[in-house]
Order: sequence, then C-alpha cells, then structure tokens
Amino acid sequence: MPIPIRSFRIVDRKQETEDVFVLQLEPADGEPMFAFRAGQFISLHIYNDDGSVWGKSFYSIATAPSESTERFQLAIKARGDFTHRASQLKVGDLVGIQGPYGAFILSGEIAPLVFFAGGIGITPLRSMLREALVTQKDREIFLFYSDKSRQTMAFLKEFQDIEVKHKKFYPIFILTNEKPLDWKGETSRLNAEMVRSRIKNMADATYCMCGPKGFMECVREILVSCSVDVKTRLKQELF
Repeated sequence: MPIPIRSFRIVDRKQETEDVFVLQLEPADGEPMFAFRAGQFISLHIYNDDGSVWGKSFYSIATAPSESTERFQLAIKARGDFTHRASQLKVGDLVGIQGPYGAFILSGEIAPLVFFAGGIGITPLRSMLREALVTQKDREIFLFYSDKSRQTMAFLKEFQDIEVKHKKFYPIFILTNEKPLDWKGETSRLNAEMVRSRIKNMADATYCMCGPKGFMECVREILVSCSVDVKTRLKQELF
C-alpha cells in the first residue's frame, strides 16, 4: 500500500550557504508529525496554484528524530529546475510530503562511527550525528567532511560548535579548491593517510558515506586499502 501524501506548511526558510537553503516544515493536516529514523529521506511535492502537483523530488531529512516531534528540516542545494522552484517557497506555503523512505539509517552499535560526507551529502549524516549525540553519548564519532570551499560547506559553524561541546566528536573538515590562510582543516583531497591517522582500529569501526559518485568511490577504495570489510562495515547513500 503506497504511503499517502500529507500536507505540510513551510514555517521557516534560511539561506545556509550561497547555494544551500534550509526549509523547516510542520504538519498542516492536523495530524502528528510522522516518525522516521535518522538518515531517511522523503519525497517533496510542490503544487501549482490549482492544487495539482507541479513536480516532486527526494530529499534527506536534515534533523534528528529526537528533535523532530513537531517539525523537521530539509537542506536543499540549488542545482536544477526543481530546486529553483523550491527556493521560491515562502513561509506559509503548503507542500506535499510522502515518506519516510530508505534503509540508510543510524546503527545502534557501540563501535566508533565514521562519517564521510561530500558536499550536500552531509544532510542525512547531520541527522545521524545529531541523533547519536543524544542517544549514543559514549560513542566516538568521526566526520570527514569534504567540499570545494568554506563558503559552500553547509552547517560548518554548527559542527565546529558541537566539537567544543562533545569531546568524543572529531570532525575533519576538508577543502579541495581553496587554501585560506586562517583555515585549520585539510586542504587536499581525502586520502588513506588522512583516515588512518585518526581511526585507531579501522577494522572495528562502522562507516557511513554520502555524496557524489566519485567521492564515494574514493572512500570505498580508501577503506579497502585499509583492510576494512566494506560489505559488512560500510553503509552508503548516493547523492
């Protein structure tokens, strides 16, 4: 039986970076917020003035289940006709939400958790991270986050603030197209030494990656070269 399309209202919109905007939505049909698991995605339906569906597209939920009992967020990168139309949504506009979907979800293991994010692929990993910080407080969490520039890196300030508050969260920020003088992170492409120098026992960690195809192929090659069993230790979501 197909999942019904529910009516949601835009209650907030903010520009996160020069090409990423964040929408906050709440139910507009009088029903409670739907339940989901960290890492899952939904189908966003945009309507014409007559109520017909103009178009739809899939987006990962950017917030954690534990903080989304009434509202949730989507982080959308402007890169096509649908996202251009979505960028014009205003507070008060109604959209359709269908879901949640997906098996790319936060695991309940106690092993160190290692995230690899390429660009806007950070979105489902942000949901997982925020949920793990609440429900798995003793778990070591590493985030390798790669993007072209500091200006296009969504949620950078948020992750920097989390690093200060949570001593078992270790973010590694990677810029591939610029080398700012005041930058304290990495300025080369992700490589095996970058990973090996941070993860003590790579064979026992749990890995999650999300991003463009080329980025994820690179991650997989790195893990294989480090003798990680990618069939059992690696989960992925292609953006």
